[in-house]
Amino acid sequence: MIRLGKSSLPLDLMTYRHEDEQPGVFLLQEDARQAMLAVFNWSERSNSHEFSFSDLALQPDHHYHVLDVFKPEEQPRFNSTGLQIEKLPVHSVELFKILDDSIPAQPPSVVAQVPTNGKVSQDLLFTAAAPDRPVPAIAYHWDFGDGVITDHRDACLYPCRQLCGSSSSRGSRRPLLRKGLPSDHQWFDGHPRTEALSR
Repeated sequence: MIRLGKSSLPLDLMTYRHEDEQPGVFLLQEDARQAMLAVFNWSERSNSHEFSFSDLALQPDHHYHVLDVFKPEEQPRFNSTGLQIEKLPVHSVELFKILDDSIPAQPPSVVAQVPTNGKVSQDLLFTAAAPDRPVPAIAYHWDFGDGVITDHRDACLYPCRQLCGSSSSRGSRRPLLRKGLPSDHQWFDGHPRTEALSR
């Protein structure tokens, strides 16, 4: 959620109950297939919540399953009518992952910009980016094949393969430059192989 760099939407900003004391229900739509729901209890007593499909912006004709992030061994009360949360403890939070099984998982569309050739002692910049839609990228991993790796979006050096993990980050630029090439390095023409990892 943090890597995604998006803000969650308070669902009860103007409609929270008196006993809730303040807004405590937040929904983050990470992509078309996955959303995260956080439900807080700020009060001094346990409380319960019920959310319909429309409350959570879910499609009534889609098939979903819900996972409890903090208690994965427990099965949330989720059915065709919505999600029920009972007896949320005092000063606590529940976090749920909502997956739309009607939409197949897919990798992000990563665009890599790499030089086609290079020279000894020349700085070479590699960049990668992915659009927010339909599937953003949350992590980038560059492997240069000789033990040099970096997880920045932008990197420098020589031919590598780039791995990208989804339910991702946006394509902002933060160069990580490494000065020069090893004197014994043999550059080969062509682009590094690019792969994407789905979640």
